[in-house]
Formats: sequence, structure tokens, C-alpha cells
Amino acid sequence: MRARDYTGRWSIEGDAMCFAYGEDPATCWGVRLEGSSVTWVGDGGDEGNGTILSGNPNGF
Repeated sequence: MRARDYTGRWSIEGDAMCFAYGEDPATCWGVRLEGSSVTWVGDGGDEGNGTILSGNPNGF
């Protein structure tokens, strides 16, 4: 994955989605999808959210 300020890798481990940036170890979360909305779920409950966009709208 890539954005203006970072690059990283994602993977699926068991039932979690994991992200690794640079040399840092991967961090994993559960995922809840509702239409185009995604919620990242950790041990303490919902920890973040976003929207899935089609294609490559930012031209990366």
C-alpha cells in the first residue's frame, strides 16, 4: 500500500488484517465491513474507520 506520506505492506493473519510500515513490526486488527465503510476493531473495541474507494482516485 502507498500514500503521500508512507508505504507499507498488508497481510491477513488468521481472522485479522495486519499492516507493517517500514521496519516496524506488523499491527493487526479485526475488520468490520458495512457497504463501503470499514471499521478497525481492536481489543478495546472500535479503533478507527474509513471508506473504501474504487480504483486509484489519488493517482498513486
